[in-house]
Amino acid sequence: MSQLAVSHFSPKQKVQNNNSPAIDIDDISVAYKNKTALQNIKGKVKAGSLTAVIGPNGGGKSTFLKAVLGIVPLSQGQVQFASHLD
Repeated sequence: MSQLAVSHFSPKQKVQNNNSPAIDIDDISVAYKNKTALQNIKGKVKAGSLTAVIGPNGGGKSTFLKAVLGIVPLSQGQVQFASHLD
């Protein structure tokens, strides 16, 4: 299984928020036909931030984004979105 990295960058212009994440990724895993594609991924994305998902070809970047968006089913964990952004 390859390494996957999620990096966060703060924009020059600050967006006011209540300091809670816009997206909360809690211990997600994805498997395709009993083959683990992602395992135990955690992270938070703040409103107004710029986030990059980087990694090698076949490292799980697209699978990660599809899992966060609910396109592929999670075998473990959950993804929560803020109900509104300030």
